Amino acid sequence: MVMSYEGSKLPKLSYVKDRLREVVTADYSKFIKEFTSTLKHIIRCRYRVLVVLSGNDYVKLVGIASQLILKYIKYFSKVRKDISKVSILHTYHDEFEDSENIVRIMGRVLRKFASNYRYTPLVYEVSEKVLGTTHQVLVMDLIHDLKPNDLGRLLGVVEGGGLIILLTPEFNDWINSKTLFRCSLVVPRHPEPRYIFIRWVVRKLYEHNGIYIFDVDHGKLLKTSELSKCVEDVKEVVTPEHTIFPQSLYKLALTQDQVEVIKLIEDNFISIPSKYRRLTLIITADRGRGKSCAVGIGIVGLITELLKFKNRVRVGVTAHDILSVQSLMKLAMRSLDVLGVKYRVISREGNVIEIKGDRFSIEYWQPTDIIKLGLDVLVVDEAAGIPVPLLHKMWLNFRRTIFATTIHGYEGAGRGFSVRFLKRVREDSTTKLIEYEMNEPIRYALNDPIEAFQFDTLLLDAEPDQLDEQDFKYVDGGEYEYLKVDPEYLFSSEGEKMLKSLFGIYVLAHYRNEPDDLGMLADAPHHYIRIVRLRSGKIVAAAQLAEEGGIPDEYIDELLYGGKIAGNIIPDRLLKHLRRREFGKGLGWRVVRIAVHPQLQGRGIGSFLIKEIIEEARERGYDWVGSGFGINKELLNFWLKNGFKVLHLSPDRNPVSGEYTSLVIYPLSSKWVELVNQCLEEFIVKFVESLHDVYRDFEPDVAYLLLRQASIITRNYSLSLTQTQLERLKMYVRGVMTYETVCDAVVMATKKLIYEGKLNYLDESEAVLLISKVLQGLPWQSVAEVLRSSKLKVAETLRGVISKVIEVLYSSRTV
Repeated sequence: MVMSYEGSKLPKLSYVKDRLREVVTADYSKFIKEFTSTLKHIIRCRYRVLVVLSGNDYVKLVGIASQLILKYIKYFSKVRKDISKVSILHTYHDEFEDSENIVRIMGRVLRKFASNYRYTPLVYEVSEKVLGTTHQVLVMDLIHDLKPNDLGRLLGVVEGGGLIILLTPEFNDWINSKTLFRCSLVVPRHPEPRYIFIRWVVRKLYEHNGIYIFDVDHGKLLKTSELSKCVEDVKEVVTPEHTIFPQSLYKLALTQDQVEVIKLIEDNFISIPSKYRRLTLIITADRGRGKSCAVGIGIVGLITELLKFKNRVRVGVTAHDILSVQSLMKLAMRSLDVLGVKYRVISREGNVIEIKGDRFSIEYWQPTDIIKLGLDVLVVDEAAGIPVPLLHKMWLNFRRTIFATTIHGYEGAGRGFSVRFLKRVREDSTTKLIEYEMNEPIRYALNDPIEAFQFDTLLLDAEPDQLDEQDFKYVDGGEYEYLKVDPEYLFSSEGEKMLKSLFGIYVLAHYRNEPDDLGMLADAPHHYIRIVRLRSGKIVAAAQLAEEGGIPDEYIDELLYGGKIAGNIIPDRLLKHLRRREFGKGLGWRVVRIAVHPQLQGRGIGSFLIKEIIEEARERGYDWVGSGFGINKELLNFWLKNGFKVLHLSPDRNPVSGEYTSLVIYPLSSKWVELVNQCLEEFIVKFVESLHDVYRDFEPDVAYLLLRQASIITRNYSLSLTQTQLERLKMYVRGVMTYETVCDAVVMATKKLIYEGKLNYLDESEAVLLISKVLQGLPWQSVAEVLRSSKLKVAETLRGVISKVIEVLYSSRTV
């Protein structure tokens, strides 16, 4: 527990000084001496140093932290004349009095004893706004919380030669504390979190160089940085001698890699060779390499050249999050300033969404919206965070495209980007493709020890196991097994290799991962890990499961009327939309994520894993296994093939992925089979009756898969065509009447076919035609595009399909 002081009065600086006398030990003197010596190395070599101050007396924590910062400012000001003020960022939680007092005491100390600094306290809730900024000192108050995303986001804002200070409770207390993040993971059935992730972080702090650990309560130096003397890492940035873009733009580049990216844009994007339809530049890099900034500079240079022969230039920028493009926007504005070009900025909630000049604009749009615009250039930042179907549309819709993405890390280039998207672009003969990989960090040296700590701790460089010829033989022979894995083991030194292997599969298979996912894997008490392991010991598939349901009656009543409950996604949604209390009471596993090694997909391993999960869930006495996902044809096929039923579809698309979210469920008892079948009828009717409006833009081929689930609708929902409607349909089929004159009858016949469970009598193209034209009411041209045909051909085909529908529905009659 962190020590508290009587009353809310802020301790005086004289009191802080007195408390620090208790810390002045031989270890403390050794620590200060080594720390001062380390500063010389890190500033010269552009490394960063991390100091962990551990203890339960917050006055001692802030006292020693302030001393270290004062020493840093003093030395830094002597050797770095290029920076007038040391920028100090201090992140904390303002709902805790001790954290507030630490900020106030540190502010007092700095005002009294320091000059040439800029001190910025910032609450964690808005810390995303510092992405893209650079600081010399970072203080992270971790006394009450350690949110993995914060660790992933904030360490990168400190430049080479910078100082990072982590304030933590005494380690044993910290490891076992109920942090804010841990409390967010608990659910009513599992009120106690696991206590694994912080123990993992502490172990990594001890394992890596460049890190000091000092116990302020006992004045003990627990770990030194072990940084040996380094070779000064100063690389001169050389700009090209002859350029089209102004030299002043090239001088904004901080690394040679950035210069090369700007030059690639200059050399290729001004005009497109006649033999190509489109031009695409793909930039890959680890985090912190300045890819967004380089593109921001290059885009401004391109605009100035395009305006020489175009009346107006429109550049679109997109990413999964508006914050991801702020670095690009910032450097674009700086480039325009350097060139003396006038512009105005349009912002929303502090984020730049448009830079507007006299004849040009650089505009941010969400991924699903940007594909509808008329753009001269499209820039996609953190492209791996966007689903492949959207990436394809972006690439095909515009002549000039730039895709920038991270290689490693939670926003890293997963299988979707690397295999499905990049492979297709490379194979397209009508696209001139340029690829460039950036390696040099912009803020610190290439072998910075703190980056190594960050990557290792948050598994930002996790990779799946490398498979050899023997492993493929094991797969072909079915020599693999289903294993239950304890998170305690995974995050131990013995289980770490397995953890990295399975997390590497997750990173490559899923387009969006965050450090918080790792923390949830460790500490969420209702989450479980299951894997498939080859005979060789290599991991080839993994699933993360969350226990949901078993909700008390009083909670169910609340949920039915719009209430919320933590950690029960499937019961909550199905309760609200299907109005059956059983979904709250029943207990089951939600498959949070399931992934197969990228080299082994399509070999039945995922289905094997699902079947084993179902069997284990049945043995546990669960009622169901389910999952939620952004629906597309490939994923839906997988779940339907394995016996799951779709019971819910979100009413709108996710603004980033562009996909509707679906919930699937597999019942584990006869009682639940009956319940699911009843609710499937409800869903089918709801979906069919909503296709003309809510789901008018839904993919018809995916709708076909959904509707194939339907057997005969047994409830009182009969559709009967009148004799007049049937006669009109006969005339339509014979070509006497047009579709527009029999639309009502065609709609009823189509619905009747579905509700009687007879859609399977049609082949896929026939069903897709009915769905898109009849149920969604799309224009003939749109239907033709869906079916890759002509309007005339589609109209003629529909007559034949309706003839077949009538035959299926009324086989005893002749048409």
